Amino acid sequence: MQEEYLRTLASIYGIAPEYWNIRGERIQVPRKTLVALLRAMGVEDFSPEGLREAAALARAKKSALDFAVRILRRRTKRLRVPPSFVGGEARISNEHGEVVFRSRVTSPFLSVTLPPECPWGYYNLTIASRNGELSSLLILSPLKAYLPPERIWGIHGALFALATGRNQGIGDLRDLKDLQDLVVHSGGRFLGLLPLHLMPKDGPQGISPYSAFSRRLFDPIYLPLDEVLLLFPGLSLPLPPDPNPSGNLIDYELVWREKDRFLRKVFRHFFEKRTETFAVLWGEFQNFLNCEKDRVIWASLYQAIASEAGPNWRKWPAPLRERNEKALRDFFQTHEQDVLYFAFLEWLIHRFLKSITEKHRILCFDIPVGCAPSGIESWLCQDRLAFDFTVGAPPDDFSPEGQNWGFHPFSPWKIRENHYADFIALLRDNMRFARFVRLDHIMG
Repeated sequence: MQEEYLRTLASIYGIAPEYWNIRGERIQVPRKTLVALLRAMGVEDFSPEGLREAAALARAKKSALDFAVRILRRRTKRLRVPPSFVGGEARISNEHGEVVFRSRVTSPFLSVTLPPECPWGYYNLTIASRNGELSSLLILSPLKAYLPPERIWGIHGALFALATGRNQGIGDLRDLKDLQDLVVHSGGRFLGLLPLHLMPKDGPQGISPYSAFSRRLFDPIYLPLDEVLLLFPGLSLPLPPDPNPSGNLIDYELVWREKDRFLRKVFRHFFEKRTETFAVLWGEFQNFLNCEKDRVIWASLYQAIASEAGPNWRKWPAPLRERNEKALRDFFQTHEQDVLYFAFLEWLIHRFLKSITEKHRILCFDIPVGCAPSGIESWLCQDRLAFDFTVGAPPDDFSPEGQNWGFHPFSPWKIRENHYADFIALLRDNMRFARFVRLDHIMG
């Protein structure tokens, strides 16, 4: 009986009690795995009575979460409203805050209609009543994914592998521009790339484009130093050479050390002459920070702190680890130039990617399933990650022992409570430059 209660509770939480392996065998998830997953979801009492009570609470919470995010396949939909909000007023607004629908809630069922001029996208439904306010994310989505009217071709490759002789031992954004032009002039319609996201350059985390510090930021190791120099007239610096011109392997740590040293000199010159020689460019940089502050400033703070305290935020002092507002403000005030340097790098990357994609829109970006376990993304999303677990895949012919990819999964109910804001931001930050994106694995 207890086993039945356990599996019922697991199903309410969306935990699969079984799966079919590659040989067509049905595998039951072990009891200890279900217990561990349910503990991560907040369940503490595993007695029969405790499991029944947890199931009742989970059903109530699931009902609320079902309302928290709704997908509209058509512009008119009938939504079930919690009884306590009957009698309230419903309004739907678009992402600019403009109200596109209003109605009184006269029954537990609310018929909502989005006007024909409303495009596909995200809308916020709010119901206000004497019992408070209830909100739901409405996603107006096509019935099926877009397919081009004809077959197209392109190539998929790794930017870091482009050894062109003019770079520092790793392909850069100038090489990407040249490759994109070649693909377009040859009749290709897309250029797929391994992930370009900000990643560790040394151990113990390892170097992998599929384990990034953040999937919302791009790695400055791909900056073309010769073209960076052209942005700052009057600055004369020798370009660092390829540190390993005769080798077939990339020494990321060494390459980045040389490029970082060069870019810090450029930033110092830019910062010192920001109100004189580079006033217009500095204004552009400030506008970038104002538009991208939620994404870039947090990431720049992390990188500046990591330069002193190490890249694993879980080993930082508690106020920094927990993102205490005063601690972070104090750190910024004493390390302003360090923080701005990392923001400067992201601004340059943004600038070059924008220039590349304005002419041709053919890039396809690769989005990894997860992020480095102690990087920027996990620091910012720590309340929504299940740190007791890592993501992987069951055994198959390729990996008979199964796979453990080493990064932590998001808690599905917590990201739904958050209206999938992390995932929406992830897609938008990548698709501002990409024609389409590839999710790395079916587990995505």
